[in-house]
Amino acid sequence: MSPASLAAGQPPAIRWLLHPRGDRCWADPFLLEHEGKTYILCEEINALGGYAHIACVDIAEENPEPSVALKLPHHLSYPFVLTHEGRSYVIPEMHEARKVTLFQAHGRPPRLEAVAVLIDDVAAVDPTVVRYNGTWWMFFTDADSDHSGDLHLWFADELLGPWQRHPACPVKRDRASSRPAGTPFILDGALYRPAQDCLHTYGGAVVLNRILALDRTNFAEEPVARMEPDPHGPCPTGLHTLSISGGLCAVDGKADRYRWIAPLSTLKRSFSRLKHQAAIAGNTLPSLLRSAAQPLFPHR
Repeated sequence: MSPASLAAGQPPAIRWLLHPRGDRCWADPFLLEHEGKTYILCEEINALGGYAHIACVDIAEENPEPSVALKLPHHLSYPFVLTHEGRSYVIPEMHEARKVTLFQAHGRPPRLEAVAVLIDDVAAVDPTVVRYNGTWWMFFTDADSDHSGDLHLWFADELLGPWQRHPACPVKRDRASSRPAGTPFILDGALYRPAQDCLHTYGGAVVLNRILALDRTNFAEEPVARMEPDPHGPCPTGLHTLSISGGLCAVDGKADRYRWIAPLSTLKRSFSRLKHQAAIAGNTLPSLLRSAAQPLFPHR
Protein backbone atom coordinates (compact mmCIF):
# COMPACT_ATOMS: atom_id res chain seq x y z
CA MET A 1 0.00 0.00 0.00
CA SER A 2 1.63 3.24 -1.14
CA PRO A 3 1.17 6.85 0.04
CA ALA A 4 0.02 7.70 -3.49
CA SER A 5 -2.78 5.15 -3.25
CA LEU A 6 -3.89 6.56 0.10
CA ALA A 7 -3.80 10.15 -1.12
CA ALA A 8 -5.86 9.15 -4.16
CA GLY A 9 -8.48 7.57 -1.91
CA GLN A 10 -7.96 4.09 -3.38
CA PRO A 11 -9.43 1.38 -1.14
CA PRO A 12 -6.82 -0.79 0.61
CA ALA A 13 -7.24 -4.42 1.61
CA ILE A 14 -6.97 -5.85 5.07
CA ARG A 15 -5.95 -8.83 7.18
CA TRP A 16 -7.17 -8.64 10.79
CA LEU A 17 -4.89 -9.64 13.65
CA LEU A 18 -7.02 -10.85 16.55
CA HIS A 19 -5.89 -10.59 20.15
CA PRO A 20 -5.34 -14.10 21.59
CA ARG A 21 -7.20 -13.18 24.80
CA GLY A 22 -10.91 -12.43 24.70
CA ASP A 23 -10.81 -9.92 27.58
CA ARG A 24 -8.34 -7.62 25.81
CA CYS A 25 -8.11 -5.61 22.63
CA TRP A 26 -5.60 -3.57 20.67
CA ALA A 27 -5.72 0.01 19.39
CA ASP A 28 -3.50 2.64 17.75
CA PRO A 29 -1.18 0.39 15.70
CA PHE A 30 2.16 1.78 14.49
CA LEU A 31 4.64 -0.13 12.35
CA LEU A 32 8.17 -0.35 13.74
CA GLU A 33 11.13 -1.50 11.62
CA HIS A 34 13.70 -2.60 14.20
CA GLU A 35 16.80 -4.80 13.98
CA GLY A 36 15.71 -6.40 10.73
CA LYS A 37 12.15 -7.22 11.81
CA THR A 38 8.78 -5.52 11.50
CA TYR A 39 6.61 -5.10 14.59
CA ILE A 40 3.39 -3.39 15.47
CA LEU A 41 3.41 -1.24 18.58
CA CYS A 42 -0.07 -0.58 19.90
CA GLU A 43 -2.17 0.24 22.92
CA GLU A 44 -3.36 -2.87 24.76
CA ILE A 45 -6.57 -2.51 26.76
CA ASN A 46 -7.81 -4.88 29.44
CA ALA A 47 -11.61 -4.84 29.66
CA LEU A 48 -11.39 -5.89 33.31
CA GLY A 49 -9.69 -2.63 34.26
CA GLY A 50 -6.27 -1.13 34.86
CA TYR A 51 -4.22 1.27 32.79
CA ALA A 52 -3.62 0.56 29.12
CA HIS A 53 0.01 -0.13 28.20
CA ILE A 54 2.06 -0.33 25.00
CA ALA A 55 2.26 -3.83 23.52
CA CYS A 56 4.53 -5.19 20.78
CA VAL A 57 3.32 -7.67 18.14
CA ASP A 58 5.58 -9.57 15.72
CA ILE A 59 3.66 -9.48 12.44
CA ALA A 60 5.65 -12.40 11.01
CA GLU A 61 3.82 -14.75 13.39
CA GLU A 62 0.54 -16.28 12.27
CA ASN A 63 -1.04 -15.98 15.73
CA PRO A 64 1.14 -13.40 17.46
CA GLU A 65 1.47 -13.30 21.23
CA PRO A 66 2.04 -9.70 22.35
CA SER A 67 4.89 -8.64 24.62
CA VAL A 68 4.96 -5.54 26.85
CA ALA A 69 7.04 -2.72 25.38
CA LEU A 70 6.16 -0.06 27.98
CA LYS A 71 4.06 -0.02 31.12
CA LEU A 72 3.73 2.98 33.46
CA PRO A 73 1.41 3.91 36.36
CA HIS A 74 -0.88 5.89 34.04
CA HIS A 75 -2.68 5.44 30.74
CA LEU A 76 -0.56 4.90 27.61
CA SER A 77 -1.74 4.81 24.01
CA TYR A 78 -0.89 5.95 20.46
CA PRO A 79 2.79 4.87 20.33
CA PHE A 80 3.86 7.12 17.47
CA VAL A 81 7.00 5.75 15.77
CA LEU A 82 9.75 7.73 14.05
CA THR A 83 13.30 7.01 12.88
CA HIS A 84 16.09 9.57 13.27
CA GLU A 85 19.82 9.13 12.65
CA GLY A 86 19.39 5.37 12.44
CA ARG A 87 17.61 5.04 15.78
CA SER A 88 14.01 3.98 16.39
CA TYR A 89 12.03 6.31 18.65
CA VAL A 90 8.50 6.21 20.03
CA ILE A 91 6.35 9.02 21.43
CA PRO A 92 3.36 7.48 23.22
CA GLU A 93 0.36 9.47 24.29
CA MET A 94 0.53 10.03 28.06
CA HIS A 95 -1.59 13.12 28.52
CA GLU A 96 -2.52 12.09 32.07
CA ALA A 97 1.15 12.64 33.00
CA ARG A 98 1.07 16.04 31.24
CA LYS A 99 4.26 15.28 29.33
CA VAL A 100 5.37 14.49 25.81
CA THR A 101 8.23 12.03 26.29
CA LEU A 102 10.57 10.56 23.70
CA PHE A 103 11.47 6.87 24.11
CA GLN A 104 14.02 4.76 22.24
CA ALA A 105 13.44 1.15 21.20
CA HIS A 106 16.00 -1.43 22.38
CA GLY A 107 16.29 -5.21 22.04
CA ARG A 108 14.20 -7.92 20.40
CA PRO A 109 11.31 -7.83 20.96
CA PRO A 110 11.77 -4.11 21.53
CA ARG A 111 11.26 -2.41 24.86
CA LEU A 112 11.05 1.35 25.28
CA GLU A 113 13.42 3.44 27.40
CA ALA A 114 12.88 7.14 28.11
CA VAL A 115 15.30 9.54 26.40
CA ALA A 116 13.94 13.02 27.07
CA VAL A 117 10.84 15.04 27.91
CA LEU A 118 10.11 17.12 24.82
CA ILE A 119 7.23 19.18 26.24
CA ASP A 120 6.25 19.48 29.89
CA ASP A 121 2.98 20.47 31.59
CA VAL A 122 0.84 20.02 28.47
CA ALA A 123 -1.94 17.42 28.20
CA ALA A 124 -1.07 16.48 24.61
CA VAL A 125 -3.41 13.96 22.97
CA ASP A 126 -1.96 11.76 20.18
CA PRO A 127 1.29 13.73 19.64
CA THR A 128 2.51 13.25 16.07
CA VAL A 129 5.94 14.40 14.89
CA VAL A 130 7.34 14.96 11.41
CA ARG A 131 10.40 16.73 9.97
CA TYR A 132 9.50 18.93 7.01
CA ASN A 133 11.43 21.71 5.26
CA GLY A 134 14.22 21.55 7.83
CA THR A 135 11.96 21.94 10.89
CA TRP A 136 10.48 19.45 13.34
CA TRP A 137 6.70 19.79 13.73
CA MET A 138 4.47 18.27 16.40
CA PHE A 139 0.69 18.03 16.04
CA PHE A 140 -1.70 17.14 18.86
CA THR A 141 -5.02 18.01 20.41
CA ASP A 142 -5.16 19.18 24.02
CA ALA A 143 -7.12 17.37 26.73
CA ASP A 144 -7.42 20.65 28.62
CA SER A 145 -9.52 22.17 25.83
CA ASP A 146 -10.91 19.65 23.33
CA HIS A 147 -9.67 16.07 22.92
CA SER A 148 -10.79 15.93 19.29
CA GLY A 149 -11.50 19.40 17.94
CA ASP A 150 -8.68 21.87 18.62
CA LEU A 151 -5.45 21.15 16.73
CA HIS A 152 -2.26 22.41 18.36
CA LEU A 153 1.11 22.78 16.63
CA TRP A 154 4.62 23.08 18.09
CA PHE A 155 7.98 23.29 16.31
CA ALA A 156 11.70 22.85 16.97
CA ASP A 157 15.03 22.97 15.14
CA GLU A 158 16.15 19.68 16.71
CA LEU A 159 14.16 16.62 17.77
CA LEU A 160 15.23 17.06 21.40
CA GLY A 161 14.14 20.69 21.32
CA PRO A 162 13.63 23.20 22.67
CA TRP A 163 10.06 23.03 21.36
CA GLN A 164 8.01 26.20 20.86
CA ARG A 165 4.27 26.68 20.65
CA HIS A 166 3.00 27.95 17.30
CA PRO A 167 1.64 31.49 17.73
CA ALA A 168 -1.60 30.61 15.89
CA CYS A 169 -2.59 27.81 18.32
CA PRO A 170 -5.06 26.29 18.09
CA VAL A 171 -4.25 26.28 14.38
CA LYS A 172 -7.52 24.53 13.52
CA ARG A 173 -10.90 23.83 15.12
CA ASP A 174 -12.78 21.00 13.46
CA ARG A 175 -13.87 17.75 15.12
CA ALA A 176 -14.14 16.17 11.66
CA SER A 177 -10.43 16.46 10.74
CA SER A 178 -8.21 17.77 13.57
CA ARG A 179 -7.16 14.99 15.95
CA PRO A 180 -4.06 13.14 14.66
CA ALA A 181 -4.68 9.64 13.29
CA GLY A 182 -1.26 8.26 12.41
CA THR A 183 1.86 8.75 10.31
CA PRO A 184 2.24 11.88 8.14
CA PHE A 185 3.90 11.33 4.77
CA ILE A 186 5.37 13.38 1.94
CA LEU A 187 4.17 12.84 -1.63
CA ASP A 188 5.35 14.94 -4.59
CA GLY A 189 6.75 17.47 -2.15
CA ALA A 190 3.46 17.91 -0.28
CA LEU A 191 2.92 16.86 3.33
CA TYR A 192 -0.17 14.77 4.14
CA ARG A 193 -1.54 14.36 7.67
CA PRO A 194 -4.04 11.65 8.70
CA ALA A 195 -6.71 12.87 11.11
CA GLN A 196 -9.70 11.38 12.90
CA ASP A 197 -13.27 12.22 12.04
CA CYS A 198 -14.82 12.51 15.50
CA LEU A 199 -17.80 14.61 14.45
CA HIS A 200 -20.40 11.92 15.21
CA THR A 201 -18.35 9.32 17.13
CA TYR A 202 -14.83 8.94 18.45
CA GLY A 203 -12.60 7.54 15.69
CA GLY A 204 -15.40 7.23 13.16
CA ALA A 205 -13.19 7.47 10.07
CA VAL A 206 -9.78 8.68 8.87
CA VAL A 207 -9.43 11.86 6.82
CA LEU A 208 -6.24 12.64 4.89
CA ASN A 209 -5.35 16.33 4.98
CA ARG A 210 -2.91 17.95 2.55
CA ILE A 211 -0.86 20.71 4.15
CA LEU A 212 -1.20 23.99 2.22
CA ALA A 213 0.85 26.28 4.48
CA LEU A 214 3.26 25.34 7.26
CA ASP A 215 5.77 27.75 8.73
CA ARG A 216 6.43 29.39 12.08
CA THR A 217 3.58 31.86 11.68
CA ASN A 218 1.08 30.18 9.32
CA PHE A 219 -0.79 26.90 8.97
CA ALA A 220 -3.47 25.67 6.60
CA GLU A 221 -4.61 22.28 5.30
CA GLU A 222 -7.43 20.76 3.28
CA PRO A 223 -9.09 17.32 3.37
CA VAL A 224 -8.35 15.36 0.18
CA ALA A 225 -9.40 11.77 0.95
CA ARG A 226 -11.55 9.88 3.41
CA MET A 227 -11.41 6.27 4.61
CA GLU A 228 -14.39 4.69 6.30
CA PRO A 229 -14.93 1.30 7.94
CA ASP A 230 -16.67 -1.43 6.03
CA PRO A 231 -20.23 -1.53 7.45
CA HIS A 232 -20.40 -5.24 6.63
CA GLY A 233 -16.96 -6.14 8.00
CA PRO A 234 -15.88 -7.28 11.49
CA CYS A 235 -15.27 -3.71 12.71
CA PRO A 236 -18.05 -1.61 11.20
CA THR A 237 -18.34 1.30 13.64
CA GLY A 238 -14.99 3.06 13.45
CA LEU A 239 -11.54 3.53 11.99
CA HIS A 240 -9.09 5.89 13.63
CA THR A 241 -5.39 5.14 13.11
CA LEU A 242 -3.27 4.71 9.98
CA SER A 243 0.46 3.94 10.04
CA ILE A 244 2.70 3.57 6.97
CA SER A 245 6.16 1.96 6.77
CA GLY A 246 8.10 -0.02 4.20
CA GLY A 247 5.21 -0.58 1.81
CA LEU A 248 2.87 -1.76 4.57
CA CYS A 249 0.05 0.09 6.24
CA ALA A 250 -1.55 -0.68 9.61
CA VAL A 251 -5.00 0.44 10.68
CA ASP A 252 -7.41 -0.34 13.50
CA GLY A 253 -11.15 -0.78 13.47
CA LYS A 254 -13.91 -0.52 16.03
CA ALA A 255 -16.83 -2.79 16.88
CA ASP A 256 -19.10 -2.18 19.86
CA ARG A 257 -19.55 -5.39 21.85
CA TYR A 258 -20.91 -5.96 25.33
CA ARG A 259 -20.11 -8.87 27.60
CA TRP A 260 -21.29 -10.03 31.01
CA ILE A 261 -17.90 -10.53 32.64
CA ALA A 262 -18.34 -9.95 36.36
CA PRO A 263 -19.78 -11.88 39.29
CA LEU A 264 -23.27 -10.80 40.34
CA SER A 265 -22.00 -8.76 43.32
CA THR A 266 -20.01 -6.43 41.03
CA LEU A 267 -21.98 -6.81 37.81
CA LYS A 268 -23.49 -3.35 37.66
CA ARG A 269 -20.19 -1.53 38.18
CA SER A 270 -18.17 -3.71 35.79
CA PHE A 271 -20.75 -3.66 33.02
CA SER A 272 -20.95 0.11 33.24
CA ARG A 273 -17.17 0.33 32.82
CA LEU A 274 -17.13 -2.09 29.87
CA LYS A 275 -19.93 -0.25 28.13
CA HIS A 276 -17.93 2.98 28.38
CA GLN A 277 -14.83 1.35 26.96
CA ALA A 278 -16.81 -0.18 24.11
CA ALA A 279 -18.21 3.22 23.22
CA ILE A 280 -14.85 4.97 23.41
CA ALA A 281 -12.28 2.39 22.29
CA GLY A 282 -14.43 -0.42 21.02
CA ASN A 283 -12.96 -3.82 20.24
CA THR A 284 -10.13 -2.17 18.32
CA LEU A 285 -7.77 -4.42 16.40
CA PRO A 286 -4.64 -3.59 14.39
CA SER A 287 -4.46 -4.85 10.88
CA LEU A 288 -2.15 -5.09 7.91
CA LEU A 289 -3.29 -3.80 4.57
CA ARG A 290 -2.33 -6.06 1.68
CA SER A 291 -3.16 -5.28 -1.95
CA ALA A 292 -4.01 -8.89 -2.79
CA ALA A 293 -7.03 -9.14 -0.47
CA GLN A 294 -10.50 -7.69 -0.80
CA PRO A 295 -10.91 -3.95 -0.14
CA LEU A 296 -12.06 -2.77 3.26
CA PHE A 297 -12.99 0.82 2.52
CA PRO A 298 -15.65 1.95 0.09
CA HIS A 299 -14.20 4.07 -2.69
CA ARG A 300 -15.59 7.58 -2.48
